Amino acid sequence: MKIANKLALACVLAVGASLVPAGAYGAEAPRPVGAQQNCPAPVFMAYYRTWRDKAMPSNANSDLPDPNVISMTDLPKGVDIVSLFHYVNPASGVDQRPFWNQVKNEYVPRLHERGMKIIRSVGVDQIYKYGLTADSSEAEYRQAGAEIVREFVTDTGIDGFDIDMETTLSQQEQVILGKAFKALRAELGPDKLLIYDTNRGAEGAYVSQVAPYIDYLFLQTYGRSIDSISRSWDSYAPYISSCQFLPGYTSPEEGDLYNRWYDTVGPVEQSNAVKMAKWNPEGGRKGGVFAYAIDRDGMTYSEADLKRIAPSEFLYAKAVIKTLKPDLDQSGPAQPQEPSTEPSVPPTSEQPEPVPDSPKRHRTAAGQKDVAKPVKVAKGHERLANAGVPGSLAGVGLASVGVGLLVRSSRKRS
Repeated sequence: MKIANKLALACVLAVGASLVPAGAYGAEAPRPVGAQQNCPAPVFMAYYRTWRDKAMPSNANSDLPDPNVISMTDLPKGVDIVSLFHYVNPASGVDQRPFWNQVKNEYVPRLHERGMKIIRSVGVDQIYKYGLTADSSEAEYRQAGAEIVREFVTDTGIDGFDIDMETTLSQQEQVILGKAFKALRAELGPDKLLIYDTNRGAEGAYVSQVAPYIDYLFLQTYGRSIDSISRSWDSYAPYISSCQFLPGYTSPEEGDLYNRWYDTVGPVEQSNAVKMAKWNPEGGRKGGVFAYAIDRDGMTYSEADLKRIAPSEFLYAKAVIKTLKPDLDQSGPAQPQEPSTEPSVPPTSEQPEPVPDSPKRHRTAAGQKDVAKPVKVAKGHERLANAGVPGSLAGVGLASVGVGLLVRSSRKRS
């Protein structure tokens, strides 16, 4: 695999203007790979933790006494895409139907009026639950793709999904990944979003399998220096356009005792989040920036903040948006927020390599207790997110009915 990728890189560098199809300009429209200057306007994307929405009971995934204080319609101007990052603790017994009804009947129409697209975050293991093999027929792949799209997109009237890749795949699983993405792209068509989200470099994320079919690639660069982000981009340059590449930052999650990214603490304009927004690949432009846990924008890693839920004024997100879109008028009502006073900690420039098959911290989400002791190699914490819940609009909506999807809360960086 490494030799093949090196040969692929050499070929791309020799040819220079190699093209790959990509969905952002139509499902099969060609796009040059590597650094590009003529990109569409940069996008700002936000991962929205659904268990913290006002329409969801506060005990859906938390033991904190504070009520939920945010709605999706509170997101600031300039958010182009919001991804529903969903989890409900099965032990909570929370009925999710009111939330999904709110999504379908209120949030989606109102956010569409603002020009925003809504997608769903889905774990890559969702692809493998249909019994597909490397030798499965095109019809079988299309059927699986249709079922996935119906469950996560069509039933809630949203605009696509991002697939989270943070695991090691066998050779057969890599083949299945590529064929499944081809089927998903065909099923979604050119007007829906298919996004790849990972914490790995290009080779470890098997991006060569999915590059022809994705609109964007989101790289979890939490706590990373600009030099480190540039090195990561270099690994992706042979496969995708810089216009498709979005680095991402995170805000401190409540109850998180392990991760310390420091992307959104200290003076806003000096924050790592804003530095990411100012960064562009050498000789080109990036596709934008994404934020994880946007509802925690402005919180710190202080003991008090880690134990409370409070409204956000989205000061860091607004600064990132202003950097990406300097001509955007962001005036309008905002919720009160206590400013961050925690000193900024410089992001690390070096990134440990992922440890294959290392023990995992099965942490359902911030605010929940670990069911396994953390290990030093872990850089984030895993959780299971419910699949099948959008279908609860037509059936039982308890979390225990859903099938677990592997996604992340305060997710690992590449």
